Amino acid sequence: MRDDFDVPEEKLKIVKAGVTREQIDKYRLPPMNFAKELSSSRDWFVSRNGGDETVWELEALDPADMLADLECAVQNVIDIDLFNHEAALWKNEDTPFINAAAAKCAAALKDLIN
Repeated sequence: MRDDFDVPEEKLKIVKAGVTREQIDKYRLPPMNFAKELSSSRDWFVSRNGGDETVWELEALDPADMLADLECAVQNVIDIDLFNHEAALWKNEDTPFINAAAAKCAAALKDLIN
């Protein structure tokens, strides 16, 4: 949004969607590693986590749980009715273009495979 559409950073709200402390606790995720000693963000990370240098990777989440949690996080920050309205307009206007592009992609992939 900031880079592609010149939305000022102060107008954006960053929402962490994974891996959150809530997910770590909810799914009892096993620690994967520790903050790298030479990382430039190590001190910030350890400080932000109350002195805990334990690291959890996104791969620690079961894919189905990750997708469900991500969908919930997205739905909590968007106007779902407005999104659905825009998606319906987009689908009606762009379906022929998308179908043509998909056909071109499929043909190109077949050429690469063969």
